[in-house]
Amino acid sequence: MKWLKKLFLMVFREKKNKAVFLDRDGTINQSVPYLNNYADFVFFNGVRSSIRNLNESGFKVILITNQSGIGRGFFGKSDLHLIHSAMNKDLELVGAKIDEIYYCPCHPSGNCPNRKPSPGMLKSAISKYSIDIEASFMVGDRLIDVEAGIRADLRTILVMTGYGKDESYLLDKSKFTPDFLASDLNIAVKFILENYDIKD
Repeated sequence: MKWLKKLFLMVFREKKNKAVFLDRDGTINQSVPYLNNYADFVFFNGVRSSIRNLNESGFKVILITNQSGIGRGFFGKSDLHLIHSAMNKDLELVGAKIDEIYYCPCHPSGNCPNRKPSPGMLKSAISKYSIDIEASFMVGDRLIDVEAGIRADLRTILVMTGYGKDESYLLDKSKFTPDFLASDLNIAVKFILENYDIKD
């Protein structure tokens, strides 16, 4: 009977997903302070195709973004939802998608456990989507993205777009070091697919 129980567990055990968690501003699109209109949202070149490549390789693609402009009163949640709805439609035009968007609206002074560098949003997504953390990455242009990823036990990549170049000069003083530096998200995705795209 033990062999039968073992076989049952092997067949019906929960399948884990691999994921790439992406920061938004400065990582997939040009940084605009407190962006509140999709007319000001500009994807970096090649990003939509890179997201599609992750989709086609079986990675969940999940956006993890701080949006303190809401907490500061610069725009509302409805404005953010309109931006993300338009962003998703834009991605659909090239056959790409973001599986889910997590955002923290809190003001930095609130010590919210979801606001990066805290790993709250990442841990919620990891639990919801049964993510294999050993096969997954956090990619962003800030050291707070790297710290959040490390605190969620993910591999991390710092891109040199957005604030990335300036942040890279602070690495020597940081306790949180990324696994890889990439000039942009396209290079980060290429690195992931060439080195960590493990097929079932």
